[in-house]
Amino acid sequence: MNKEKPQAEIDPQANGEPTPAQFVEQMMSPSVDEICPALIKAQKSFKTVGKSKTVSLGGSRGYKYAPLESLIEEALPKLNANGLSLSQIIWPDPKTGAEKLWSILLHTSGQFIASQYPLHLKEGANAHAIGSAITYARKYTFAPQVGLAVQDEDDDAGAAVAATAQRKPKTAERPRADRRYVGQE
Repeated sequence: MNKEKPQAEIDPQANGEPTPAQFVEQMMSPSVDEICPALIKAQKSFKTVGKSKTVSLGGSRGYKYAPLESLIEEALPKLNANGLSLSQIIWPDPKTGAEKLWSILLHTSGQFIASQYPLHLKEGANAHAIGSAITYARKYTFAPQVGLAVQDEDDDAGAAVAATAQRKPKTAERPRADRRYVGQE
């Protein structure tokens, strides 16, 4: 049985937010002496995941990407072989109510390392937009949390920027300061 000390309760700063140290304490076990060596052992066996899917943006424009299932197929068996598993759940932020994807890397010892990713959902977003946001969040939390590399990962941003730059607006638009959320038209 795990005999770790209990985590400290949140003692918010004046603005109501936990201090950085308290936030980190909530995101991992008080001790990580068993989970870290297991993760290192798994990482040594990971291979870089190639980009096997293509998105066409019309004409000759498009980009390739590594789908979530490729990441899982490469890493999960190796994580499991070292007593590790990853659970991803959606849970609302207790303060704001905004939905977040929580990724929790668990070890058989009971130790864990967690991360969270906000799901920028527009109110009234349809099921497809919600599903896309969840898949995107799962992919972009899974790979970094377990240390899995994707081939030419920096090219993802470059491809997106290049594709956007090639599009010409139909009418003159004033720059907007607000954020765009998944499902927003």
